[in-house]
Order: sequence, then structure tokens, then C-alpha cells
Amino acid sequence: MAALNQDSLPIREWTEVVATPIAMCNDWRGPLYPGTTRYVVLGSSWRGFPVERLGQITGAVEISDVRIWRPTEGL
Repeated sequence: MAALNQDSLPIREWTEVVATPIAMCNDWRGPLYPGTTRYVVLGSSWRGFPVERLGQITGAVEISDVRIWRPTEGL
């Protein structure tokens, strides 16, 4: 995830895990099944953005790792 300023230049970046093999507490959200959509809300206060400038910031997302598991037949 990246935060872009009004000139589309990155001003912050971070990694956000949105799908995991299993769900656990609030850290692991669990699997994302085929044909489903998951929306993740990120808080801005802990990222250090001034509230008055939030209207000038745009988010950009890039999927950087996709793992596909295919179960073995007969298990």
C-alpha cells in the first residue's frame, strides 16, 4: 500500500496482509475465497498523516504476493 500526494508522488508506503491461510485474532484475517472481495479499512492516525491533509492523499494498492494451494487428492 502506498499513500500518494496530490502530484501522485509516494509519501508513505507499508505492507498490509489482507489474506492468510487461517484466521487468528485481529492480525490474521483468514483465507480469501474465489469470487469474494475483501475491503480493509486502514486507520490514518497511526500512520502519522495530519487530519487536515487527508483530502489530498490517495491510496494505491499493489498485490505483491499470491500463493495458491491445491489440495492433494485422496487426503
